[in-house]
Amino acid sequence: MKGEKRRFIIFCVLSCLWILFIFWHSLQTAQASSAESGRILAFVRKFLPFMTHTLLRKLGHMAEFTVLGGLLALTLRAGWLPGKTAALPPGWRRWGLPAGIGLLTAVCDETIQLFVPGRSAELRDVLIDTAGALLGAALVRLVTRRKDGRGAESGRGEAGRPAKEDGEAGGPADIKENDHA
Repeated sequence: MKGEKRRFIIFCVLSCLWILFIFWHSLQTAQASSAESGRILAFVRKFLPFMTHTLLRKLGHMAEFTVLGGLLALTLRAGWLPGKTAALPPGWRRWGLPAGIGLLTAVCDETIQLFVPGRSAELRDVLIDTAGALLGAALVRLVTRRKDGRGAESGRGEAGRPAKEDGEAGGPADIKENDHA
């Protein structure tokens, strides 16, 4: 339990720091943001000559929020409100919360840009950001399902029975480190 709490706190702090990093990028003026993108674009074009400034910026949005979605999924997996997760609908903890927090962060991010010289808010960016958060949660789900010994393809546990979800009796949240059964 102590390790779960520590992991939860660490991932929670990392998620908050990443959100601050996203907001910090939004606070940059259009000129500063374009200069940064231009430097990155010059490097990327050495390997991907077809890359455009717009495509790079949209991929940057996706990447920032993919990391956020992954951090949020890891935070929730580490023990979001221990003992209370059974009340959440199936899949909500895996997909709903990372997507919801990602959407809220994206809306705040675009709202911040309304007040920064030369920047604007775009619905397209909110959609890209939210998709990135979902992608990050999906990647964490894929990796952790394989690590837990549950194939990502089947969704089945041992002996062909449906795998238990985190927080369900007998699910990964109930397995103790010293259980050998």
